Amino acid sequence: MDLLKTSRQNEKLREQTYRLIGMFVLTSSYFLVEIIIGYITNSTALVADSFHMLSDVMALVIALLSIRMSPKKWSKNTFGWARAEVLGALVNAVFLIALCFSILVEALKRFFDPEETHNPVLILYVGGAGLLVNIIGLFLFHVSSSQMNMKGVFLHVLADALGSVIVIISALIIWLTSWEYRFYVDPVL
Repeated sequence: MDLLKTSRQNEKLREQTYRLIGMFVLTSSYFLVEIIIGYITNSTALVADSFHMLSDVMALVIALLSIRMSPKKWSKNTFGWARAEVLGALVNAVFLIALCFSILVEALKRFFDPEETHNPVLILYVGGAGLLVNIIGLFLFHVSSSQMNMKGVFLHVLADALGSVIVIISALIIWLTSWEYRFYVDPVL
């Protein structure tokens, strides 16, 4: 009976590991695309979303490490590494707070000294592709999992999907309107 239970647990860990690795490859690749295009087009929203993708990459690495470490036990540590999930969530939260502060400072700077955003059509395409990547992630990490770090990954991907929607809205306003304040939309969003 214990052998069957262990086999099921190992299969579940393997499945979660494959999902995390797949999303890691997608998210890492897309982070690079977003950061490069964000700086080329001078889009604060796209750069902010790219750094949020970087936080997702970190969350995926932390989730992967905690999945790999939590079942291990040592003779001195009979409880195992079950708290690795909690520690990973803490590290990720601290990174996100620092990231939010730096994005806020950059957005405030651009709000008071607006800079023109170049090539909003390219920003729109990149935002749309980002939304697609995040929708794939949402399907990979649906909330039915009972593990805290898998729910955390799901919430990260959901927040990043919302970030992609913000990039799309910003690009559409800059591209399709001649509103005099359209370049304020990017740092505000």
